[in-house]
Amino acid sequence: MMTTQRYFCYCTMQTSELQLQILGRKITGKKDILSGFKMIGVEGFEEPFAARSEKPHDEVGGTLYKISFLDLFHLDEYEKQFNTIRVKAKLKSGLMAWVYIHGLN
Repeated sequence: MMTTQRYFCYCTMQTSELQLQILGRKITGKKDILSGFKMIGVEGFEEPFAARSEKPHDEVGGTLYKISFLDLFHLDEYEKQFNTIRVKAKLKSGLMAWVYIHGLN
């Protein structure tokens, strides 16, 4: 029996092309919001990253997906190049989900 995991994505993993490349298939989800986080620019990277914010009203929009543990493993491998860490965070919907945030947090 495969246990599904919740994964919140605010970045390019929301694109079908990258989903196919990393997970081998397209995934669908629903919009949600990551509260208490903000987007930051990181030297050496084109895309911004989510980081914890001291302001609880700061928010990051994205998509909530249901994925497998194997998918999480593939995402962990992909995310290593960006110095991100995977943490559990509460979304505005009240659900807990895995999210990759910048590793300097």
